[in-house]
Amino acid sequence: VPTTYQRSFVVWIRVKGDWTESLEKLLLERRTSELSLLVDGPFSSPMESVCRNNVAICVAAGVGITPFVAVLHDLLQNPRNRLPGRIHLLWIVRYEQELTWLASLANKTLLQLRNANRPDRLHIEFYVTNTQNELKDYSNKEVNPVAHMVVINEKGLSHVLNRDRDDEKVTLLTPNLKRNAVCEKSKRTEDNNYNIAKEYPLIGCRVRRGRPHWDRVFGYWVHLYPENHLNLYCCGPKKLVKLLRSNCKNASKTSKTKFTFVHEGMTPGIPEAKEKPVKDKKSKKQRKKAKSKRKSLLRIRCPICFNNLGKDSVVSTKCGHVFCRNCLQKALILKPVCPTCRRKLTGYQGYHTLYLDDNVYDEFVDDITITK
Repeated sequence: VPTTYQRSFVVWIRVKGDWTESLEKLLLERRTSELSLLVDGPFSSPMESVCRNNVAICVAAGVGITPFVAVLHDLLQNPRNRLPGRIHLLWIVRYEQELTWLASLANKTLLQLRNANRPDRLHIEFYVTNTQNELKDYSNKEVNPVAHMVVINEKGLSHVLNRDRDDEKVTLLTPNLKRNAVCEKSKRTEDNNYNIAKEYPLIGCRVRRGRPHWDRVFGYWVHLYPENHLNLYCCGPKKLVKLLRSNCKNASKTSKTKFTFVHEGMTPGIPEAKEKPVKDKKSKKQRKKAKSKRKSLLRIRCPICFNNLGKDSVVSTKCGHVFCRNCLQKALILKPVCPTCRRKLTGYQGYHTLYLDDNVYDEFVDDITITK
């Protein structure tokens, strides 16, 4: 991450997929000076407010730790600043080997804060989810990779199967795409057997196995910061985002500590095309009928007292507005005008009674016809 003291920066690209493997192949074949890399930015991010909070909770999974690297750099360079007061950083990874991405920076930051007598400004927890020693697929069967040896002749390329996985010559002759598939098991086995505590003891004591128990984690935050307003910043997969958002809502409802959820997506996916809803003529008619019925229900209510008009108390003015008898009589005593349109009502009463039988009254309610 570029800073005022360090102008250079490092780009992390995980080799997984077509274009990343092609990029790796180009970097290995060509010289670095022959490749041009275009970097756009900086762009605004919702994570900018992390350094302006007294207490900030940051949760990341995998490569989602990237937005929080700048926060660790800020703590490393300014260990005695007032803000941020305290940062809780939780990082969830699959293999312990992945912790080396951040181990050096986190170790330096913790030592710097300890030397500045501010060790409580940073609280880090690492969670390693993969606890198995053997690589298994989704069907709980061991993966048996098959090596491919590529022979080049004047006619082109020909692939020859080789069942010997330990053949070093085959591994060297295999192209980059196949070599990654062959070495995947051994690489992940090394990741599982890696112990970060030997190299970074200060980081190793903060590593936990398995996934976080979010009920306990949120309970700890509620107990630690009662009646406070906390911001939780998350960068990770959709399942983690959905889980943390629901936990923030539940914790805010069930306790006096309020949580605000802030999310940033590292690689937003292409939005799925939404199918246009098929217009249902029947449902449209039903909606229209319900709408007209709501209007009719409003029409049979007195606009003065808002009570339902009975069959024996419905009166109408010459301008066509309907009221209940008692309300209209009281209104005409004050001023001989229609309470709705303010039209002057001349004559003895200024209104006439509507006599409705049962059938006509039902039709009047359904807005079919009005009989005077």
